[in-house]
Amino acid sequence: MPWTLRSEFTFDSAHVITGYDGPCGRLHGHTYRVRMELSAEKLRPSAHVGRHIMVADFKTLKWAKKDIDQGGLDHAYLNDLPELGGDTTG
Repeated sequence: MPWTLRSEFTFDSAHVITGYDGPCGRLHGHTYRVRMELSAEKLRPSAHVGRHIMVADFKTLKWAKKDIDQGGLDHAYLNDLPELGGDTTG
C-alpha cells in the first residue's frame, strides 16, 4: 500500500517583468500557493528523525516558505535569483 503526503503553504515574493508596458513592469508582489502530493511505497527517515516513519519531512518540503535570508523565497525579490532566470512572470 503506498503512503501519500499532501501539503499546502503560501509565501510572498516580489518581481518585475522587465520591459513590460503596464503595471507588471513595475515592482509588485504576489502570494504564491504551493500544493504538493508525494507518494512512497515505504516510509523513510529524515534529517530530523532517524526512524522510518515519513513519506517526506514537512520541514524539508516547506523550504520555500523560509525567509530569503534563510534560503527560502518568502519576501524575496525574484528577479535577483539567477536560478529562476532573473525574470519571472509570477
